[in-house]
Amino acid sequence: MKNLNLFPIPISKFELDPMSDEEENFLKKSDFELLNSKYLDARNSINKYVLNEKPLINLKKRIQECIDKYKDIMMRCDQEIYITNSWVNLLEKGKRHSLHYHGNSFVSGVFYVETTNNHPGIRFENPSKMWPLTWQRTKFNNFNSESWVEVVEKNTLILFPSLLWHSVDINNYEKERISLSFNTFIRGKLSTDSYLADLELK
Repeated sequence: MKNLNLFPIPISKFELDPMSDEEENFLKKSDFELLNSKYLDARNSINKYVLNEKPLINLKKRIQECIDKYKDIMMRCDQEIYITNSWVNLLEKGKRHSLHYHGNSFVSGVFYVETTNNHPGIRFENPSKMWPLTWQRTKFNNFNSESWVEVVEKNTLILFPSLLWHSVDINNYEKERISLSFNTFIRGKLSTDSYLADLELK
């Protein structure tokens, strides 16, 4: 049997070099607020452009290098993809990140500042919805799963299409789970030879 594996979802995982003490302390000591928490059920940093701060210049550069690799290899895209907004998430015991996607963004990412094997991973929903029936899977895999939980470690970065629905299950561990999320957008002239769809984004 030959598996064509057509139209896979481009979700990429990177292992970054450990944060410096300055970077880690800056992120962990962010000022947090409850923003729309009746839905998202977690606290976010008041600063929504945290990667623009001076102590995180090198971390932002490392993340941008991963974004560039993602667009070059996964997307085969020549245009610039740049970070727009960025914020820190604080997930306390008994809390979760409800199902959501990132609007007004092209590619989104999550960088893990503080997490352990006891913390929940990130759950992605299968957007294809191609299995209308439910059956007992002998084993879950990339083709038969309706959702997938990816286990993450500290200093891990995950990039994914912004319209992909995702969530984090309830944190049942005593310690807080801390992550850095960000959005991106594209800059440059978008065009093809096949469609009348020229667009220049500045």
